[in-house]
Amino acid sequence: MAPSSWALAAVLLAGSASAFMPALSSGGGLARTHRLGCAARSSSVLPAARKAAVGRAATRRAPGALPGLAMQGAAAVTPENPLKVIVAGGGVGGLFLAKALQNQGMQVTVLEKTGKFARFGGPIQLASNALATIKGIDEGLFDKVMKKFTFTGTRTNGIKDGIRTVWYTKFEAITKAAEFFSLPYTGVIDRPDLQELLLEEIGGDATVKRDAAVQRWEQLPGGGVKVFVQIGEKAGTANMETMEADVLVGADGIWSQIRSQMWNEDAKGPDSGTTYSGYTCFAGDTIQKTPYYFDVGYQVYIGPGKYFVTSDVGRGRTQWYAFLALPAGSKSRASNKEYLRDLFSSVRIPSLPPHAPRRYRLLRLSTGPSRSFWPRACGALLNAVCSLRRQGLTGRVVPV
Repeated sequence: MAPSSWALAAVLLAGSASAFMPALSSGGGLARTHRLGCAARSSSVLPAARKAAVGRAATRRAPGALPGLAMQGAAAVTPENPLKVIVAGGGVGGLFLAKALQNQGMQVTVLEKTGKFARFGGPIQLASNALATIKGIDEGLFDKVMKKFTFTGTRTNGIKDGIRTVWYTKFEAITKAAEFFSLPYTGVIDRPDLQELLLEEIGGDATVKRDAAVQRWEQLPGGGVKVFVQIGEKAGTANMETMEADVLVGADGIWSQIRSQMWNEDAKGPDSGTTYSGYTCFAGDTIQKTPYYFDVGYQVYIGPGKYFVTSDVGRGRTQWYAFLALPAGSKSRASNKEYLRDLFSSVRIPSLPPHAPRRYRLLRLSTGPSRSFWPRACGALLNAVCSLRRQGLTGRVVPV
């Protein structure tokens, strides 16, 4: 299971995409009356302060008022001449976005730097509103997700006192909100299963170009963007290709090359704007029999400088996380399992059994500032709601 906010940001953007698509007129071209309507439609989901910011931004349309925001060419968006979008990054977020855009008739290419997709990563939690968004994007995809889904929102979830191991608070709203709004219950799905479903839905290799890492991009004088792509692992101009599109979306992860160029900062390191959060996460899963298996979805044991999370992730498996406040640069121990057992010896946590877990991994948790910005090209980052632009639609990005 992963924090639902990470997945939710992706699916909310994908679900929101339909509200920002250029409308087609009855004559097959872009409807002029809809060009400036996307800010008003998007403002209903923003806090008051952000509504005001979007409203002010919508008035800044005079040529030359914003460097780099040149009007697009005269070609209308039609079914025969669809908007062309390049998505940098073939993770869950990038694939969800590709599916949403394809459903709106756009021509999408996903660039993924890995040579092949491997079954990597643990289960990911999808909250009720995220599931509703998936269903809104494509009911067929939603049905496939449900076949591989494990519900946790139907059971007890919450925070426990890490010393006394009694419930401190229960997240009853997870169940009650779903029932009140007639939404699917929160649950988990294995990330590789979700990725495989999405790859199949968007057309596999016909849409995804592998071994293709975006290095940089340039705005074209007449509108659109040229993307410079390294093919294969060996760097060099001989392995560099270029592609052109109307829009480039950065879904290339926390060390994003798109963000690095857009904000003129390092992709990684102390000057990247993305820094160590102060917490290191140990994660793993195991198969064991627990007395609460059918009653508890997930539970968070809170303690000083550390906390521990367990969750049912289906098929008899329990996934666990140990979050520790450690200095930056802390190294993995010779035996992470024994190190954790000693740290949590005062807590009766059955998810660290005497036998070794099936797998575990060490994660450094990073965080970065939330920013509002105007892109200097037909580009956007996946953690933002963006209005795609062509035929005079001015691009803008606001954080969600």
